[in-house]
Amino acid sequence: YKLIVDLTGKVIKEKSVESTSEFETVHIDTKVAPTSINTTTAFPLTVREIVRMAEMARNTLNVAVNAFLDVDESKEEEIKHSEEYVDYLNRAINEYVITLNTLPIPEHDAKMLGPVFHVLADIERISDHSLQIFNKVETCKKKGYTFSDEYRKSIQELLREIQLSLRKNWSSTKLSA
Repeated sequence: YKLIVDLTGKVIKEKSVESTSEFETVHIDTKVAPTSINTTTAFPLTVREIVRMAEMARNTLNVAVNAFLDVDESKEEEIKHSEEYVDYLNRAINEYVITLNTLPIPEHDAKMLGPVFHVLADIERISDHSLQIFNKVETCKKKGYTFSDEYRKSIQELLREIQLSLRKNWSSTKLSA
């Protein structure tokens, strides 16, 4: 399956995320008519978009935790923008998967559509939690909190374990390409 997704990415030129200031999907075209969707590549490309969304949420969690530990309010715009982008991708991919569910896609792919909704919800939740973690920075700053090196190391180790677990779970899921 991974080979199909990789090959699809090489055959179909990917749009650059940096090419626009608006939110957009990179691997799936959510504006195309359902009858124009290539049913052979639709699900593998959807998986690539989900992986992209997951990486965005994972990176946002990392930035939020580090901003919290550093009591650094300067990351607010970056974190909020990323959280809004993940929300957008969640909606766009959900709508696309609903469309795929009405098409004659390969049987193996059709069986995978149900779990997609759970994976998307989990990824979106990680993004939401990242924003909630960051929102505690203001309280820490107002109260003059600082964190000991020991506490920082413990939290960084916890973050590494979470990141490892996310990568492991996402790579072992049946959605993994």
